[in-house]
Amino acid sequence: MTGTNAENADKPLVNLSAALHEENMNLPYDVGYSVGTVSFDPERHQQVDDLLMEADASMYREKKQRKEES
Repeated sequence: MTGTNAENADKPLVNLSAALHEENMNLPYDVGYSVGTVSFDPERHQQVDDLLMEADASMYREKKQRKEES
């Protein structure tokens, strides 16, 4: 989300998680998602691929943490 700081970027994800949790209670299966967030830094992200690689790494860290907690 362009023009959004890290704190505000989490709010839509919290809303999505709550809505998905409520919807999953009515389904015979669970729907889930994974997301990686990163703040653009022109010093670190010279190319779009640099930004995407960091977001991808963030997503996999989050997935690993979620798996370890369950």
